[in-house]
Amino acid sequence: MPGWDSVAAPVHWHDSIMGAVLMLKRSTEMPADLRPLIFHTLKAAESISDLTTSPLTAAV
Repeated sequence: MPGWDSVAAPVHWHDSIMGAVLMLKRSTEMPADLRPLIFHTLKAAESISDLTTSPLTAAV
């Protein structure tokens, strides 16, 4: 989308992609150094993906 930037990472359910974590900001508000945003977006997607293999998944 014109005027917007994003960082995204896939959320996995075992071997399938079930969704994504997306951080969307106006281009004018996006920091020059994207490394912290990339790191935290990847960690959030990884944390959600880890829920698919937790013992609670089998109990639901």
